[in-house]
Amino acid sequence: MTTDVDAAEALRMARAVVGLYGDPDVTWGISLEATFEAPVDLTEVDARIAALVAEHPHLGVLPTLQRVAPQAWADERERSASAPFGDDGLLVRLLASEDATRFFVTAHHGVCDGLGLIAVMSAVVGRPLTSSARGVGDRTSSQSFLVSSVLRLGEALLAPPARFSGEGDPAAAGRPERLHQVDEPTGTVNGVRVCAALNSIHAAWPRRRTSGGRRFLVVMGASRRVPGETAPDRQTAYFRIALKPQWGLAEVKRALQEAEPEPTFPETSAGGIGPMVTRALKNRLGYTVNVSNLGIVSGEGLASMAMFPAVNGPQAVGVGLVSTSHGSTVSLRTRRTDFSDDEAQRLLRLVMERVSATQ
Repeated sequence: MTTDVDAAEALRMARAVVGLYGDPDVTWGISLEATFEAPVDLTEVDARIAALVAEHPHLGVLPTLQRVAPQAWADERERSASAPFGDDGLLVRLLASEDATRFFVTAHHGVCDGLGLIAVMSAVVGRPLTSSARGVGDRTSSQSFLVSSVLRLGEALLAPPARFSGEGDPAAAGRPERLHQVDEPTGTVNGVRVCAALNSIHAAWPRRRTSGGRRFLVVMGASRRVPGETAPDRQTAYFRIALKPQWGLAEVKRALQEAEPEPTFPETSAGGIGPMVTRALKNRLGYTVNVSNLGIVSGEGLASMAMFPAVNGPQAVGVGLVSTSHGSTVSLRTRRTDFSDDEAQRLLRLVMERVSATQ
């Protein structure tokens, strides 16, 4: 097990990664669910997790695998995904169903990206899981971090992103976030179709006082890993892509292909100034939707997988996409205070309808 010093340093490092742009009111948890065709042998699971943390001490305090009864699974995974990461240094949370066919991994985004979650999941289940996701290679931004920051602040003040506004439930603070997912057995869902679907849905979505600005802004994560490489760490690039309401599939595809990654930002809170600015402008920062695509994931007995990216900003919407040999899973993560359950389910249903209509 890591020492107290190791735990404190791991927590400091995790916060530093998101420190400059990281909204201090956001938990920054990202989650991955995996379902297997048959029960997984967990005889050596404690030893595997201990070895993982010993090799990668930035993961913080050694987590334990919590077994969850079927009737409690939905509540426990939402609690795991949205609970804050405190000063105890616990930066990874692990759940398993009683029958050992379903697993849920949550980590602070400062220690792990989506592909890193796959590596953690591999250690838990004791079998290799690999993704086909392609990285950005050596592609870099044409702008410096300073120029990009000034432009981002200008956009926040003058042209904040549009929002999928909803009614929400102000009394839902005890269960802050909601997770939904839908399986698509044909496996023909991809990031372009999902982004195009979201863009067209937003054009017809009810506009309310909290709908934000006019720019439909997609944030998409990407990897700087060598193809096929997995490790429980964070090697992330990301894109910020503005879409126009009238764009169809071809225009959205071209915008995603031509986008360049954002400049890598320093791992610092700038003496606390970064979070202060973020908190002051948080109602005008963020994005319309955060889309995370882990590609095609393969592994022995893997039936399905769902990714739940972090939600950051007002009326935040996180959409995850993972495919396996059995099809694709599209997931939706929202805050209960932003959207009612009916609104969240309607949004996900419309996404799947639009995706199917473009196939």
